[in-house]
Amino acid sequence: MTAPQDSQKKNLILVARDQWFDPRDLLAIAEEIERNADDIDTVLVSRNDRDNTVPGLSWDRPTLTVSFGMLGQFNPRRGRVFRNKAISKLDQYSRSLAAGIAMPRTERFKAGAAYDEALWGEFVIFKPLSLKMSSKGDSAQLIRTARLNALSHSKIPADHPLAQGPALVQQFVDTGKNPTHWRVLTLFGEALYATMNRSPIERPDLDADDQTIENAIIEPKHPLIKERFATKDRITFFQDAAMFDFARSVYAAFPSIPLQGCDILRDQRDGKLYLIEINAGGNTWHFSSEIFKKIRDALGGRDAFVGQLGAWKVAAKVLIEKTRAFAD
Repeated sequence: MTAPQDSQKKNLILVARDQWFDPRDLLAIAEEIERNADDIDTVLVSRNDRDNTVPGLSWDRPTLTVSFGMLGQFNPRRGRVFRNKAISKLDQYSRSLAAGIAMPRTERFKAGAAYDEALWGEFVIFKPLSLKMSSKGDSAQLIRTARLNALSHSKIPADHPLAQGPALVQQFVDTGKNPTHWRVLTLFGEALYATMNRSPIERPDLDADDQTIENAIIEPKHPLIKERFATKDRITFFQDAAMFDFARSVYAAFPSIPLQGCDILRDQRDGKLYLIEINAGGNTWHFSSEIFKKIRDALGGRDAFVGQLGAWKVAAKVLIEKTRAFAD
């Protein structure tokens, strides 16, 4: 193959946080791009780099920047930028609905408001609005909608999630006796890896009394589950074409967010899929992230995650496509 003239070359700049990425990951993707696209030079930078301190970076070329998090000090001189940044759950809900992506009905809780079972169903999930609090997995509560209607600030116990700050009400999607959610990590909509997180603890029957229902553990990532059960008993890899197609469709609702950790529910009654969130901040690169090390090691390590769906080849292919389409 004849090498293109330098004037025909394009820059692909990849920006990543060291705490979330092992540099070897992006280097492996860059090498895969080099083998398949001699019209693209891939440049790896950190948030601490500046536009005039990156060796070999020519700003005379059409450029695309993909940042798996905030850009930090790096300020591209030209070209389109795709970057990860946090998006509130309520914004994710409104944008998903506008794009035709199914999400459970979600609103900020308002004490004294009427919650109609015809709209919400018999049960709802009650959880903190704060992304930081809800990410722990121990604050989500299953509650009958009728009970929610009676809730007011004057009756909330000190240890109730609402006492800690604003809360969300979310329609309950029943994934079965063992609560389950599916995570599909996508890059520009293409799946890089996929895991199923299933609670080994059965939730109560839905005809149980209110106290039993409201005290139930309904999050597969609840701290007690992590303490009592081995990783392999609650998290596994999976492949499901319908789930991957759904995750791909989610990207259309958030086209500026390159890396999306799509958390998905499947209703056990009819198999319908619902998006819960996309984890838009970017801290989902669990091929090498520190926060996921114990789980990653238990599931076979970095190579198992990369090998499940051929992540580096998938990433290289979609990055080549995006660079050729958007570099300017």
